[in-house]
Amino acid sequence: MDLKTLVREAMSRHPRTLTEVVEEVLRTAITQGILKPGDKLSAEDLSAEFGVSRMPVREALRKLETVGLVVIRPQKGVEVSRLSSEELRELADIRVALECMAVKLALPRLTPTKYEELQEIIEEMNRERDDARIFDLAWDFHVLLYEAANNTQLQEFIAQVRANFDRYLWFYQANFKDAGEIHRKLFEVIKSGNAEEAVKAMEEHIRQTTKKVADMVERQTNF
Repeated sequence: MDLKTLVREAMSRHPRTLTEVVEEVLRTAITQGILKPGDKLSAEDLSAEFGVSRMPVREALRKLETVGLVVIRPQKGVEVSRLSSEELRELADIRVALECMAVKLALPRLTPTKYEELQEIIEEMNRERDDARIFDLAWDFHVLLYEAANNTQLQEFIAQVRANFDRYLWFYQANFKDAGEIHRKLFEVIKSGNAEEAVKAMEEHIRQTTKKVADMVERQTNF
């Protein structure tokens, strides 16, 4: 997939401002490794690619800077943020704090219908063979779970952190084939209704993923 494909898909969805479309496409391109760490981004080139003026491109880049996906340096331009195991672990700490809070809030509000929907996502993950689709389904599982927390601000913060965290998974080609089984085990603990165990399981889930990818980052850095 390339930028032009992402632009067409973004434009086909519900009406949004040009800035929102550009931001979504660039966020996806960075998260999925289409735009790689250290890549230079030119507002002029991007405006031509998107077929828009430079203003929405610049606004989108400023928004991406606030969530750490790009770095804007005066007189030097814009580049995609570089990756480091230290940053990954910092992001994991934030994920643990936010997502464990979301689990605690969501647990007493989960309905039988929500449990069925979560189960369906896991079953689809187990059937799926495409990594990109499995990746999306894993995120769908978390989004659906956290919706039950009924806290919009918390969900938005989680989404911002995940955007930066997830690009590590894509860039280092983390194996998603076992995602269904991993989320099934997490689901079983959540379904038990024990808040303490559910929070513990979520933290372990995040920490294990982080360690696997951080080890890959460090091995590559050491060469």
